Amino acid sequence: MSRLVGGRAWGSVWGWGLAAALLLAGCGPSRFVPSKAEGVFTGAPVFVERPADDSGVWTVVVENPSGGWVVSLDHLQEQVGRQEVFVSLRPPNPAFIVTPAVVRQRVLTPVRADSEMWVYVRRQNFRGEPEDGAFTLATTSRDARPAPVEPAK
Repeated sequence: MSRLVGGRAWGSVWGWGLAAALLLAGCGPSRFVPSKAEGVFTGAPVFVERPADDSGVWTVVVENPSGGWVVSLDHLQEQVGRQEVFVSLRPPNPAFIVTPAVVRQRVLTPVRADSEMWVYVRRQNFRGEPEDGAFTLATTSRDARPAPVEPAK
């Protein structure tokens, strides 16, 4: 029950104020700060695909050894002169049968093709928990391959 003071119900004012504060608290910047390890990523082949024109964005391509893998774009971080992209690879659940063929998966990034991009990768277990926790450098946009050209119809 609200108490009327000066014609206002203070209980409802406090309730709306608390609700607004809780909603705004979730709108702040991300708290995820990825840790980077020394060395080069030694898992599945990872490379960057160049768009057909400079108005496009970079694409990260991962060649996983079988079907069922999940590739996720976890974080973007701006550095001086480059953008850093952090990607996680999660293998399939071993309880299920998957295709034993190389599967090429693409992740479109919001990084414009006229800027440099470094890609850091980490491997997770099938539950989504990081095996090591740290990301290692896999490739950069300097080593980008051209995008495949689709045949004309």
